[in-house]
Amino acid sequence: MTKIYKYFDLAKFTSLLQKEALHFCRGDKFEDPFEGSYPLSAINIFNGGDNGYDSKEWRKFVAVSCWHKSDIESDAMWRLYTSNKQGVAIVTTAEKLKQAVDEHAYVKEVQYIDFIKDDAEIQIPSDVFEYKRKAYIHENEIRAIITKYPRMEIKNGMPETSKPLPGKEIPKSGILIDLDLPLFIDKVIVTPYSESWFFDVINGLAEKYNLPDGTVMESELKVDPVYAKI
Repeated sequence: MTKIYKYFDLAKFTSLLQKEALHFCRGDKFEDPFEGSYPLSAINIFNGGDNGYDSKEWRKFVAVSCWHKSDIESDAMWRLYTSNKQGVAIVTTAEKLKQAVDEHAYVKEVQYIDFIKDDAEIQIPSDVFEYKRKAYIHENEIRAIITKYPRMEIKNGMPETSKPLPGKEIPKSGILIDLDLPLFIDKVIVTPYSESWFFDVINGLAEKYNLPDGTVMESELKVDPVYAKI
């Protein structure tokens, strides 16, 4: 089994519990402006025709849920994706993620490449979301990816790349996919930087939304240092 983590601030974790659904971010709404952009080796794959293809616009037809693949917690991920000492990480497996989103999305590991020097295999517009710059290699991502492309026109027995259709995009707010949270979540880990009362808050939320007893755990990073006497 491949262990994966998703780090949340309190508001997003509460939303997950309330809606019992996993949020997928629309492809043009990431903070990283390179999300959905093309490595130079692939820049001409869809361009150059007369079909009006605009790779920047196609990001609006893709939605992504990002996960961190690791056997252990990451201090860097705690600091990057939680705030105000009030965050959690949910732990599950890549296999459970695939099963949970199977009817809606496909799951891929991200490849970290040099966008100037390295080759990338791009066959459909959403493939660009399987690549990130090497500067992000610490994220070690697995992604669930949803595509909502408009129907392709057929010419001489082959599909043509159709233009992005205004008004047919994925909503700006993204997409929600229903989850059976008690089955999907293996652990909820509380940030190691929180006060003791925050653990009780998260435990109370887990109980309210019927997560199994013992799901909420203290972080393994929340330990006191030991010093030798010399």
